[in-house]
Amino acid sequence: MADDPCESNLCSIYAECVADPEVPANYSCVCKVGFEGDGYTCLDVDECESGESNCDPNAACYNYIGHHECNCKTPYVGNGIECSFELNCNSCDLNSDCIDLDGQKKCVCKSGYFGDGFICRLDTCNFWI
Repeated sequence: MADDPCESNLCSIYAECVADPEVPANYSCVCKVGFEGDGYTCLDVDECESGESNCDPNAACYNYIGHHECNCKTPYVGNGIECSFELNCNSCDLNSDCIDLDGQKKCVCKSGYFGDGFICRLDTCNFWI
């Protein structure tokens, strides 16, 4: 029986060696998922930069060697592939109040501040000394 050509091969550490069933001494190298190249040289695919990620538009994409990860941005929640809006009072600015309107929470800037409740700025136009 012939030796396995994949026992000693020149494939990249990021590639799989595939023995040729027709010619026992031959093999080919195929880059693993998340990498591209000729099998002898395999480079990481940046799915975030290439647009190949499956991240939700309200998620941040993080590239790692061989894979990527999606994380929902605050105040969105989910698995990163699907993110939905969920307000919790921790998302509100320190200069806002979290109020409950008919079962839905809302951030409202305190008196003397303006903004959307997530970011509240001092209202200097209406500030009298």
